[in-house]
Amino acid sequence: MSVSPLAVAAMLACARIGAIHTVVFAGFSAGSLAARINDVLQPHGPDFCQHPEQPESRFSPEPPAKCKVVITFNQGLRGGRVVELKEIVDEAVKLCPTVQHVLVAHRTDNKVHMGDLDIPLEQEMAKEEPVCAPESMGSEDTLFLLYTSGSTGTPKGLVHTQAGYLLYAALTHRFVFDYRPGDVFGCVADIGWITGHSYVVYGPLCNGATSVLFESTPVYPDAGRYWEMVQRLKINQFYGSPTAFRLLLKFEDSWVKKYDRSSLRTLGSVGEPINHEAWEWLHRVVGDSRCTLVDTWWQTETGGICISPRPSEEGAEILPCMAMRPLFGIVPVLMDEKGNVLKGGDVSGALCLSQAWPGMARTIFGDHQRFMDTYFKAYPGEPFLPPLDSVSGPFPRGRGLRERSLLSLPLSRERSSSGFSQGLRPWAPRRRAGRHLGDNRGGSRPPPGLHVVVLPTCVVSFGGSSCTRVPLGTDALQSQARQRHFWGSSSGLLVSSASRRSQPPAVWQPLCPLLAPA
Repeated sequence: MSVSPLAVAAMLACARIGAIHTVVFAGFSAGSLAARINDVLQPHGPDFCQHPEQPESRFSPEPPAKCKVVITFNQGLRGGRVVELKEIVDEAVKLCPTVQHVLVAHRTDNKVHMGDLDIPLEQEMAKEEPVCAPESMGSEDTLFLLYTSGSTGTPKGLVHTQAGYLLYAALTHRFVFDYRPGDVFGCVADIGWITGHSYVVYGPLCNGATSVLFESTPVYPDAGRYWEMVQRLKINQFYGSPTAFRLLLKFEDSWVKKYDRSSLRTLGSVGEPINHEAWEWLHRVVGDSRCTLVDTWWQTETGGICISPRPSEEGAEILPCMAMRPLFGIVPVLMDEKGNVLKGGDVSGALCLSQAWPGMARTIFGDHQRFMDTYFKAYPGEPFLPPLDSVSGPFPRGRGLRERSLLSLPLSRERSSSGFSQGLRPWAPRRRAGRHLGDNRGGSRPPPGLHVVVLPTCVVSFGGSSCTRVPLGTDALQSQARQRHFWGSSSGLLVSSASRRSQPPAVWQPLCPLLAPA
């Protein structure tokens, strides 16, 4: 399906009833679509889809379901062209014997061939009750699969789960883009990619934002399309790709300046590294040198933004073309080809993340061994999640991490052979890092038995079998901090101490790595 309100409704409907869904980019061929449908059917080994740490979860050693339903439009519209989506699906399902139904919505008034499998979606929806009770799901149940593009090998069906992914998408959307209630958030990514999942659908909607859906291209009907949309919809945050920005650089600045962009506060870049010319144009021309510009680093495997200039303390500098600062719970390192950690301000290497976080993919659907081999075994003996960016090449110039911006309050993790967390234990800060959100500026060691669970709206402290929920930003928080020995820093990190024998309930385990500001 192309980007549309109905496509988003289909995603959320699947999530509401607990149906695992995978969105396929509407620009793919019939062969690519069929390959993704059929991949869901094939177990690749004994660990087909079993979660390594929670065998009782809905990950199953047997295929949980075969792909039975495809949802599509009769046609799509993109850049003035008509895309024959139904024809593509017809060709694909000929190669997919398990597909039982094709639900066909209508983006245009044109008629298309309807076969034995085809059901008009609008007519079927009219038969249903307007309210559907949501299915109760476990925190580690699968939410969706999303396949990588396949540009570097066979497409991987990455598994993202319910609680951790949603929390991370919402939190990063809120803090990276300075989202405020009532804002209009404009991400022009296609929902067939992870950017569209996290920052068109799940993150913004979880925060109650108005999210803009962009179906067209940056230059249709003219090169002012983005900025006309900003003016008309009063967009406050605009998130796009360097490819689009470089395309628009070829046109006169008048295509930007003819439209009112005063509503914009934050501009964002996502995808491949942005070059200096595009960054300066985005900052100076589009943002009038007043908007915050965040160059974000992340990808399908991470679920959400991992490194970005924001959040930070107010007024912290932003260097052009640099992602700069790790997000809460993200501890990046650079590794050389021999598996040594590189330090210093002028080094290049493979970017690795040294601890788990809630939004990370849990496995590759049907092939957990490939997941482990790809992401956890590049450096044997090291407890790192290795390279999400590049295994063989140096970290792209201009996007390297400065040592002073590394998160200085890591939480060490006891790991099993699968690389997943078994628990949390306190770890003293390694150094006084740069002054940004997440620093331990006091330099003190947290009390023994530290456990951390921080939600967007509250701090949860565990003591024995009890659980206390304290809303953030309240006087009660300071009182609870004094009574329950909260430990924090001037940047607003708040964590709670408990005995070593106290463990958070299992349902909260995926949330533990997040550190959110008070």
